[in-house]
Amino acid sequence: SNAPTQTDPLSKEQEPDQNPEKFQDLLNLLEERDWLIEQLQASVKSQEALIDQLRYSGAGQGSGDQPSADPDRQLSSLIAQREMDLQALEQDPVREKRKYDRHLKEMHDVMAEKDFQLAECEFKVKEQEAAILKLNCKIHEKDIKQWTDTIGQLQACLLEKEKELLTLNNLLFSHEDTIHTLENELANEKIKYDSKTKELQDALEQSNEEMAEKDFLLTEKEINLKELEAAVKTFNCTLQEKDQLLQ
Repeated sequence: SNAPTQTDPLSKEQEPDQNPEKFQDLLNLLEERDWLIEQLQASVKSQEALIDQLRYSGAGQGSGDQPSADPDRQLSSLIAQREMDLQALEQDPVREKRKYDRHLKEMHDVMAEKDFQLAECEFKVKEQEAAILKLNCKIHEKDIKQWTDTIGQLQACLLEKEKELLTLNNLLFSHEDTIHTLENELANEKIKYDSKTKELQDALEQSNEEMAEKDFLLTEKEINLKELEAAVKTFNCTLQEKDQLLQ
């Protein structure tokens, strides 16, 4: 397995420049301590000069009310206190450096732990990516199989539809032949109908002409009949007149 292994955080030398900001803070602190030491040393020298001056002044005055040993003890105590303060200030940078080294070591330990956790996370991520890739391959294969089955079904349906379409086309061609035959028969029937219609029209016209001629002859006969009736009536009247004359 390629799982990460935790390394010893102290295997490498702890160098201050691995954390530039902390190192710079330490340098600033050391410079400040050095400056304070210099100021304290200057103050001690000034106080020593003042002590010497007081000693000389006390010796010259020779006061009998207060022993001269008391100022000396006070000044010696003050000097001792100042020296202790100076030693404490001189030791402060060492303590600060040790404190910084401990803090730096803790930071390196934390960073090493974080690196180990990061490596574990990367390993888990790679395992998950491999599992996802494998799952995607399976899904892809499954999708391909489903699509292949679907395409096969669609092709079968398409083939069936093509057969149905071919049957419908054949039926349509058969109907077209039937329609063409019916159209020819209808055209022939129309020709016959037109011929019969023309014959009937001719016969009707001839009949109309004959009727007109008969009407004309009938009219002439009616006129002749009326003339004959008028002549008979006239003859009857004449005959009656003659009968009356004979009587």
